[in-house]
Amino acid sequence: MKLSRINDPSDLEIVNPVEVPDHPGYYYFPDDNRVMVSRDGQVLNRDTKLPRKLIPSKKGYTNVNVRNYGDDTFEYYHLHRILARTFIGRPTR
Repeated sequence: MKLSRINDPSDLEIVNPVEVPDHPGYYYFPDDNRVMVSRDGQVLNRDTKLPRKLIPSKKGYTNVNVRNYGDDTFEYYHLHRILARTFIGRPTR
């Protein structure tokens, strides 16, 4: 039986968080640069530079919504995925 490795750092993509120039301690979310996040989970709006409202979901996750200005729709991201993608990286396999 083959054992799979879990949480092995060598299996994660290498990430280089990009710090927001005018907001030290905040980094751009790699999948959507409209989201800026700190290591402690605070999220800022790119346009207003104000904290974004964190929305609890029915399943227990914390969501962040981002408005698409072209068609007035929203994209929702789970906060834990924003933090993981920005600071830890995705598994490579």
